[in-house]
Amino acid sequence: MVELHVRKMIKDPDSPWRTFLKLEDGTVVGPYLVTSAERVGVQIGSVYDEVVRVALSHADALQLAIEDAVSYLKRKARTESEVFRYLTKKCQYDESIALETLDWLKQYRAIDDGEFIRIAVSTAQNVSSSPSKRALTAKMRRRGIAKEQIAKVLQTHDYDEFKGALQVARRKLDHIERKLEKEAVPLGDRERKKKALLGAFLGRKGYSSATIHKVFDHLLD
Repeated sequence: MVELHVRKMIKDPDSPWRTFLKLEDGTVVGPYLVTSAERVGVQIGSVYDEVVRVALSHADALQLAIEDAVSYLKRKARTESEVFRYLTKKCQYDESIALETLDWLKQYRAIDDGEFIRIAVSTAQNVSSSPSKRALTAKMRRRGIAKEQIAKVLQTHDYDEFKGALQVARRKLDHIERKLEKEAVPLGDRERKKKALLGAFLGRKGYSSATIHKVFDHLLD
C-alpha cells in the first residue's frame, strides 16, 4: 500500500461511533471505530499505510470483542475458558483477539477464575447437601478451570464434604431400608447389604472412602 495522508475524517451516517478516513488521493477507507482511531493516533494529516490499516482493524476487533465479552458476562458469572470459547467459537474472533480481551477483563477484574472457584466452594459448603470434593472438582473442570487451581482453593477453605455426605446418606438409607424390607432380606444379612448399598451410592456421588466410613460410624451400628 502506498503511503498516503489523511485529509478528512468523515462521521459514519449510520453510526456516530465510527468514522471514515478520506485520503489525499480521494480514496475513502473505513469505517473505523472512533476509539480505534484515537488509540492508534490517527488524525487529519496522519500517515495511512498498511501498518496503520492493520492497527486500526486490530483495535476495532479488540473493542468489539470486549463489548461482546462484557455483554456475555452480564448474564452470569463465567470462567476464562468459557469466555475464550464464546469469543472464538460463537463470535469467530481470532484467538489473539480473544486472549487480549481476557487480559483486559482480568485487568479490570471483570473475570477472575480464582474468585469464581472461591464463590463456588463457599456456596457448596453452605448448602445442606454439599457435594463431594470430586463432584465439585468435576463440575468446575467442565467449565474449564485447572484441577490444580480447584484443589488449592478446596485446601485453603478446608472444604468439609462430610456434612453433605451425611445428609444424602440419611435420605438414601431410608430408601435402602424400605427396599430390603420389601425384598424380605433376612435380618442377619440386612446390615451387610445396607452398608454395601449405601457405600456404593456414596462412592458414585464422589465421596472419599474416609468420608464414607465416617458416615457409617454415624448412621450404622
